[in-house]
Amino acid sequence: LTLDLAFIEGEVIEPGLSVQPWMNDEICLFARADHPAPRALAAGRWVLRERGSGTRETFLRAMQPLIGAPQVAIEVSDPLALKRLVAASDWFGCLSRMAIAEELRDGTLRDVTPRSAALRRALTRSFWLVAHPQRYRSATADALLAHARGWAGAAARAPRASLRDARTRPSPREPARRVARH
Repeated sequence: LTLDLAFIEGEVIEPGLSVQPWMNDEICLFARADHPAPRALAAGRWVLRERGSGTRETFLRAMQPLIGAPQVAIEVSDPLALKRLVAASDWFGCLSRMAIAEELRDGTLRDVTPRSAALRRALTRSFWLVAHPQRYRSATADALLAHARGWAGAAARAPRASLRDARTRPSPREPARRVARH
């Protein structure tokens, strides 16, 4: 196995690798800022990541007891496309909280994740740093590792936009970006 560094989600089954926790990430359920029914998650239609995506699998596992199988409006592989589809429709979406932090701050999107502590735990996933302990690690790899650890620490300390904050801001949606409903 040739490996310098890897940042992964999921289980490592290769013996002999050094596996260290890197960071946790919460999946955030969101809607456009002026969504007419932000708590109607079970009845709503969803824009989801493609099959096999860790984000999608975490969402489906966590939400099964709450909403059963979600009504999927469309599947996309690009997080930016997912955010734009949700911002221009009455659909719901789910992505890493870090991936939508800017949109939550500027009020384009609104966090609609239920406040249940158990659900929030189920929507949290861990990422791991994997390395081969016997391989030489270059100065560049060490710099990347230091940067990644610093970035993960900064992300963990970043404030969260609350549902109340999002409600007080006007929606910057543009009518031309609206998606037809089916």
